Amino acid sequence: MIIGLIGISGVGKSFLRVNAQKKFNKLNYLKSVTTRPQRIDETNGMDKFFVTDEEFKHLYAKREIVLEQTIYGYKYAFKKSDIVNNITYITEMLYSDVPILQQYTKVITINIFSRDMETIKQNLNLRYNGSSEGKKRFISDIILAEKHKNLALSGFFDYQFENNFDDNSVTQFNNLIATIL
Repeated sequence: MIIGLIGISGVGKSFLRVNAQKKFNKLNYLKSVTTRPQRIDETNGMDKFFVTDEEFKHLYAKREIVLEQTIYGYKYAFKKSDIVNNITYITEMLYSDVPILQQYTKVITINIFSRDMETIKQNLNLRYNGSSEGKKRFISDIILAEKHKNLALSGFFDYQFENNFDDNSVTQFNNLIATIL
């Protein structure tokens, strides 16, 4: 089973995931394979599998990855061997990933959203060191947030979770994960 956290950049998906993993030992992180450059605070193999374009093409040709897609100019996928086993995973994903991953395993979706757009903007500014990348993501994710809102209204997500960027949100999120598990 995969618990998929879906939301815009900077909304706290990774933060909530990490805290849930600390509380629930049986939650494993489903790491993506990506050609995106490794950030300073990331470790290859722990946070994601960082590969070159050539390595990514090789994995794709050998059918070792699924969900090959390009996001903000970088390729992303998941290792097929991780998806087909009987481990409970939690990961960040796109809403478009859900139907594809459901071909391999059960997927529980949680739409992470926040009304605090200023904190999201600050999170992106910190992540991208004030570069134009953070501003670009924020602007494009405003449109994505509206798409998520419409998907939520249509019943696409299994759960809705509002992140208020506080300790209470972490507790409530962990309570939600306990319900799912």
